[in-house]
Amino acid sequence: SADWEASHRWFVGARAGYFTSNRTTANVVEEPLFVFGQPNIGLLDVPVPLQQVVGFQTDVSNDVSNVDRLSRVNAQIDATLFGRLAGQHTLKSALQLDRRSNDVNKGGSANRVLLQWNRQPVGGQRGTYGFYRVFSNPVAPKRGEIFLGSVSDTTIGLFVQDAWTVSDRLTIKLGLRAENETVPFYSSVGPSGNVPPIHFSMLDKLAPRAGAAWDVTGDGRWKVHGSWGVFYDIFKLAMPQLAFGGLQSGSYFFKLETYDWPHLLDSPGCPPACPGGQAREPTQINASFENIDPGLDPMRTQELTVGVEHQLTARLALTARFVHKQIDKAVEDIGSVDANGNGIYVIGNPGYGHATEACDGVPYPRAVRDYDAVELVARRLLERNWALPASYVWSRLHGNFSGLSQSDENGRTEPNIGIAFDAA
Repeated sequence: SADWEASHRWFVGARAGYFTSNRTTANVVEEPLFVFGQPNIGLLDVPVPLQQVVGFQTDVSNDVSNVDRLSRVNAQIDATLFGRLAGQHTLKSALQLDRRSNDVNKGGSANRVLLQWNRQPVGGQRGTYGFYRVFSNPVAPKRGEIFLGSVSDTTIGLFVQDAWTVSDRLTIKLGLRAENETVPFYSSVGPSGNVPPIHFSMLDKLAPRAGAAWDVTGDGRWKVHGSWGVFYDIFKLAMPQLAFGGLQSGSYFFKLETYDWPHLLDSPGCPPACPGGQAREPTQINASFENIDPGLDPMRTQELTVGVEHQLTARLALTARFVHKQIDKAVEDIGSVDANGNGIYVIGNPGYGHATEACDGVPYPRAVRDYDAVELVARRLLERNWALPASYVWSRLHGNFSGLSQSDENGRTEPNIGIAFDAA
């Protein structure tokens, strides 16, 4: 960071930072992972050593992270002007730049095989012993589902704000922030080539803010203050990794004509040419711009704060504050199910645009996450070697959307890809 006092009225500042992190794994067994979706105990002539209960796996996981590097560069240059016009003004404006990049190659080190003993796939045929599903991908068929790609994007923000001291007792703050944002696409495969699928202009992300503080009695013992603002979230990369070309995934369904499951994938051409023959049509996940609501808006929240402070004595101060926060629009992958049981997803704002109807005409609600709180604080300032702060907060959080971290999904932390609005 650097600061420059250009004159007694002008102050210029600049700051920049860089952050990077990388996640890799080691000592992963790079072999197919067999999972028992159904048991085969006592089934036909399956030898006892090859019989297992439902949920059995040959290993905990065969996922590997070769590279998952996230880098971020942020910079800001701002200017502050002090002046007088119907009071005293502190006018500040800034240009902000945020560039992030992600290089990823992680996922299954080998295929994952789901064994469905004595079962028939939906819309397909079974073999003598049932069927099995091989998870793969179109880039490296001998691996399972993988995340692959390298992306970068730059967000530019502008803001201007004014702290207007109208008098010795009243200060008003007004501000406006705007930013443009392009959500990166991990793959050039798509109907529009390597064109980013989502872009928000500065007009799409205009964020006004306002606040005021009033000295009620003029002696500094009573203060009433309040603020209100609109805030926009920046797209996290978890959804682009999954939905915009990062995820390479597909699965094949084969008839299970042998009990010798440990050797199902021994053939060099498997997958896709695996023993038993095809049980039903394979599935493949393709990133497509068609799955993005053309009327998608950025994730937007509002916050309102009102408070009062009172200096009761020279050493005791009391504060009461009310806070309200709400989500106006969320961004999620909204899921429904087709006739074959396949999930169909639309990236949109729940309850708006293409994200207003689920399966069979059932309407999707808007995302609601309202937070209200009242905070009471008493502070006894330091005197005779002791001080004491005490506070009590009453709060209520309600709605149908737990937020970016999906706290109601057992600690899941992939933003914007929760299951709250999935019908599957």
